[in-house]
Amino acid sequence: MNDKIYELAKQADLIEFDSIPGSKAMTPSYESIVKARKFAELIVRECAELIDNKVTITAAQTYDEVFVAVYDTNFANAKKIKEHFGVEE
Repeated sequence: MNDKIYELAKQADLIEFDSIPGSKAMTPSYESIVKARKFAELIVRECAELIDNKVTITAAQTYDEVFVAVYDTNFANAKKIKEHFGVEE
């Protein structure tokens, strides 16, 4: 699990901590790490599937047309992801 996903999982209280015997230190529980990693993986796969569409560019298009097409596609994909997971803007 990368650091960003780990931090988000902590913010969402998905990571549980266990005390280390004989110490005041706390360590993340293995089971909560495994569950948070799986949850994050499923979300990432869903997002990737939603945005896995290619922008087709023809030779006749100008740079501006391509830029607008990519911008519009990215905006639409971000909206799709939010709608897919029920996140309001």
